[in-house]
Amino acid sequence: ERKTMGDLTKNFSRSEFKCQGVGCCDKSKEIDIGIVSILQVLRDFFGETVKVTSAIRCDTHNANVGGAKRSKHLAGIACDIVVSNHTPSEVYDFLCYIMRDYGGIIQYKSFVHVDIRATMYRSERA
Repeated sequence: ERKTMGDLTKNFSRSEFKCQGVGCCDKSKEIDIGIVSILQVLRDFFGETVKVTSAIRCDTHNANVGGAKRSKHLAGIACDIVVSNHTPSEVYDFLCYIMRDYGGIIQYKSFVHVDIRATMYRSERA
C-alpha cells in the first residue's frame, strides 16, 4: 500500500493523534511512532477499528480536561482508545500480554489508556 505524508501506519494517520483542544496553544509534541505501532498491533490482532479518543495534548488542553501535570499525553507517548466490538477488559488484557514489562495501561469503564513509558504501570479502574 502506498502511504501519503500524513500516514503513520497502514491504518493510522497523523491527524488522528493531534491535540483536540479548542484554541490550542499549538505547542504540543508529535506523536511517537512507538505508541502508533502498538495501536497497529491491536488493529491487526482484533481486526476492528481502533478509535483514538485522546492522544497528544498541549498544556492548555491537558489542564482543561483535568489531565495529570506530567501526563504522558503531553509527551506524545499516550493514547486513550476504544476498539470496536471489544470491551475495555479485552483490550486491557491483550495490551498487558504484548507489553509485558513496560508501558502504562489503565482500564476505564468505557476506554483504555495506553502509553509507552519505560517503566511498567497497570491499573483497572472499571
